[in-house]
Amino acid sequence: MSISSDNLLDKETKSSVVQDESGAIGGAFNREELYSRLGNTDNENAKIARSARPGNSNYSWSLENGEQNSNQTIRSSNVSFKRGSGLCGLMNPNRICFMNCVVQCLAHCPPLADYFLDDYYLQELNVTNPRGTKGEMARTFGKLLKNMWSGEYKYLLARDFKMHAEKFTNQYDPFQQEFDAQEFLTFVLDNLHEDLNRAKEHKGGITIETEGRPDPELAKETWDVYLKRNDSIIVDLFHGLLRSKLICPNCETVSVKFDPMCFLSLPLPVDKEKVFKILYVPYDQTKNETRFEVKASESSRVQDLLVKLSALIGCETDRLALAAVSNHHIHKFFSKHDSLEVVNVAYRGGLHVYDIPEHHHAPSTVIPVYHWEVKSVDTSVAGNNRMTSFHPCLFGTPSLITLPTTECHYQTIHRLVASKLSRYIRIDNSNINDNNCLRSEDDMDIDSENESDKEPREEAFTLYVVNTKDASSAKKIPNNGQLIKFPEYQGDQCLVLQWTTTSIRKYFKSQTPQQDSSLLTLENKTRKLNLQDCLDIFASTEKLESGNTWNCPSCKKPSVGGTKKFDVWTLPNVLIINLKRFSYIVNRHDKLNKKVDYPLENLKLNDYLVNKNHPSVSYNLIGVINHYGGPSEGHYTAFAKNRVDNEWYCFDDSNIHKLKEKDVVTSTAYVLLYMRNDLMKEENQS
Repeated sequence: MSISSDNLLDKETKSSVVQDESGAIGGAFNREELYSRLGNTDNENAKIARSARPGNSNYSWSLENGEQNSNQTIRSSNVSFKRGSGLCGLMNPNRICFMNCVVQCLAHCPPLADYFLDDYYLQELNVTNPRGTKGEMARTFGKLLKNMWSGEYKYLLARDFKMHAEKFTNQYDPFQQEFDAQEFLTFVLDNLHEDLNRAKEHKGGITIETEGRPDPELAKETWDVYLKRNDSIIVDLFHGLLRSKLICPNCETVSVKFDPMCFLSLPLPVDKEKVFKILYVPYDQTKNETRFEVKASESSRVQDLLVKLSALIGCETDRLALAAVSNHHIHKFFSKHDSLEVVNVAYRGGLHVYDIPEHHHAPSTVIPVYHWEVKSVDTSVAGNNRMTSFHPCLFGTPSLITLPTTECHYQTIHRLVASKLSRYIRIDNSNINDNNCLRSEDDMDIDSENESDKEPREEAFTLYVVNTKDASSAKKIPNNGQLIKFPEYQGDQCLVLQWTTTSIRKYFKSQTPQQDSSLLTLENKTRKLNLQDCLDIFASTEKLESGNTWNCPSCKKPSVGGTKKFDVWTLPNVLIINLKRFSYIVNRHDKLNKKVDYPLENLKLNDYLVNKNHPSVSYNLIGVINHYGGPSEGHYTAFAKNRVDNEWYCFDDSNIHKLKEKDVVTSTAYVLLYMRNDLMKEENQS
């Protein structure tokens, strides 16, 4: 039962929530109804009745903490569960941070936590629901929460919960790949709902006539039908209602339907221009590498980007070449006619711009240059023998240099390379003339002819020619007095400087790129984004793309295009907001890392409610799921407000630390959990 505000066009109409004649809101309960559902019989004090399942006082389970005796058990009773601080970390033995952050946020949702901690869930286990897990997910979740809130453990390994989650993920195995925390939260809530579903009817749906009916009437009927199949603590707490409106482009019929929501998925504004982060590698060795940020539309060309960059650098556009670089290797040079959309796909590692001067005096060729260090690895073999293998490891910034295509000796090439890479190499000053330039090639040739008469010099590096598509093709340039000639076109060939660990320490100069002022300027010019901006986009009317076809119920024709609009009809008691940072377009994953300012208290959504009879509601933030990293990998943490000391904490797997309120709002926020103010007040009184 995955429910969100996405993809509602293709779903069967399921539910609606309306204000009935008595003024009560159906579906999303008010605080009296909610706490009554949890067993409260004293609305004045709004205390949750904490009783165990009748006749099951010996119900027990094994602890999940590996530090404790596996035979130790906790037994439920007809008294309230004695709580600790709730500050219990969760171990991450195998990339399960996505699971840990979901558990922490749910464990710090007071109504849901009370429902499990005080064993009320045991009265509502539905072990016959074919859509559920026969109560297994609910039981293991309840056990885990009790251990986390017992106050006995600094951290736990949620072994049983992970095992059951793996067992019931039929279509995929989230634990064998980097998994999305929002999807896992959906999975957990869906399974808890089915395990705790009070409804006995699970078959089929009733077709509801929607055309021409008032919204309140349609909403009430669809909600009643929905409750016949879906009635649980998850529905009580997390489900609200969305209204979707479609306008047919053929007959202009307005189609309205209602769907339950468990998440409010909010899009982030997408800039028409993208910021490209670029490392500029100047040809002039007296200048440092510099980082720039340039804004440009993805629909423009590489030439347009280089024009903007050349204005910042102060050099001619024709001298600049844009390359995709990662792992110290140039993967691709872009044509100046390439679209920046192509560049955006290729530059996951980084973008470098190289300054390539024109040479008018002597024939020359441009060749990429890499640095690698050969490291030895000892491998044990049969007997007492050992085998040593050598593996080249790239390091440093790839460069482009010009070399003469005329014949010259090895020593001449070696000195030229050292001079043209003096930004990275401590060169021998004896090879530099009074004008701080490399001595003439004629002088070097004379030196080369007399090399045999001199003591051999220690070389900082050895030169190799390598085919970039096959590192095993490396051929050492011979230093035997023969003349060497580089062809004008190198194709896939490059020059490699092979270093030893000792020579790196002695001769290689590490670089820290300078930061251009454009980085700070762009950051300051970026307008701050807040949650209201995302809500405005969500509530706006969207023109459907030509590829989005749907069947109009009035003209019975496939409708291409048209407009759609989502509106909030009823808000839930606990509102989960998903910031849609991730996208997938044309075989490309992307992530928006913009910071969205969101309130910690008194979030009001009245302006986005189309049900004008809905009472005024405000929310306080109780949890945040954060994602660090890129679109295909990263790390999750959780922020949660602790009900014991009313402080914010960061839960980073087994590590926990207190947060200042000013640090709760970050650019990594992915999922936000808000609870209604009035429920929070009642919870504090209980």
